[in-house]
Amino acid sequence: MWLDLLNYRYLMKFYEWFFEIPFGITVDYICDKLKEEADFTIEMKNGELLDSYLKNDSELNKNIYIPKYYKNLTKKKVLVTEWIDGYSLAEYENLSKKGFNLTQLAYLIFKFHARQVFSWGVVHCDPHPGNMIVRFKDNSNNNGATNTTSIFDWFTFNNNKKTTEIVLLDHGLFETYGDTFRIEYASFWKAFMEADTKKLIEITENWGFGSSEMFVGMMSSSNPHDSKEFKKQMEEMKNKSYFEKQKLIKERMKNFLKNTEKFPMALTFISRSGRIIQGVNKKLGAPVNRINIMADEAIRAISIHNSNIIKNYSLKDRLNLINRYLIYNFIKSITSLIFILSKLRVSIYHIIFPNYKVRNIEEIISDSTEEMNDILN
Repeated sequence: MWLDLLNYRYLMKFYEWFFEIPFGITVDYICDKLKEEADFTIEMKNGELLDSYLKNDSELNKNIYIPKYYKNLTKKKVLVTEWIDGYSLAEYENLSKKGFNLTQLAYLIFKFHARQVFSWGVVHCDPHPGNMIVRFKDNSNNNGATNTTSIFDWFTFNNNKKTTEIVLLDHGLFETYGDTFRIEYASFWKAFMEADTKKLIEITENWGFGSSEMFVGMMSSSNPHDSKEFKKQMEEMKNKSYFEKQKLIKERMKNFLKNTEKFPMALTFISRSGRIIQGVNKKLGAPVNRINIMADEAIRAISIHNSNIIKNYSLKDRLNLINRYLIYNFIKSITSLIFILSKLRVSIYHIIFPNYKVRNIEEIISDSTEEMNDILN
């Protein structure tokens, strides 16, 4: 492994020298994280830490499970856990045939991820389908009685007879961080959903990003292609040669990563984790509105964090809070409508043209990214 990491270091140093872009800011951090992933005692500690948060979460602990570790048998190069029977989440097409509700699975995956990111500050950063096993858990106890059903159980399609359970494996690659970044990142999501450009610029500049106005202009739009700044940038790119494009991209990247000392390293793996589960949602047919789930969890984390502060708010602050709440729910309603219309479109096409492949909303987003890459190249 040390040879692979050494090659990676030299490759990134070469890129940094050749392109004159500070690629090296994350190299040491990434290498340290990958070294941790190879130590099974660290993996065991990560799994036990995540499990400690999960056990105290009444919303999720019925549906998410962390396998038990055998401490006395686990060493740096040897990991022993309990055996888990079930179906790999990678078996996308077969899961519904086995009786699993794909909407429920996607909802639980995003809810769990968002809870880790915004409420716990402990994030599993390799949640690919191969690291998740799904199974049904019998709710009947020894005397034949059944467990009670909560509102959350009803919403996530649990019933008195059986509960869907997602078993999360491979806890080697984790990201942990304190309340400062946790609330700051939640505030970023909150500001994004409230179209609070001023707050978004403040946060991104605090993270050392240059060109904040352009970045925020794209982020503040429900569809990046609707952003005036984005359209302006793309039109400018279309009329340039390949060499001019690459030169312009390099200059913008240098400006974007303006102050690398401020860059929060946790973003490196949190972003990676988010992209992985976005891909899971895509493969499952985009059954849930991931943006709203993430935003709701961000708001929840901020509300809990500020519960004592809000009591001392002035009338002006309270009115501003109400205004932001109304804007948030308005934008949330728009994203919900877009999501519903997209699902309705897919359903209608499947009924009328069963052999026609129609793209779900996640596939549309992926195709838009590819179109952007084609323009840049």
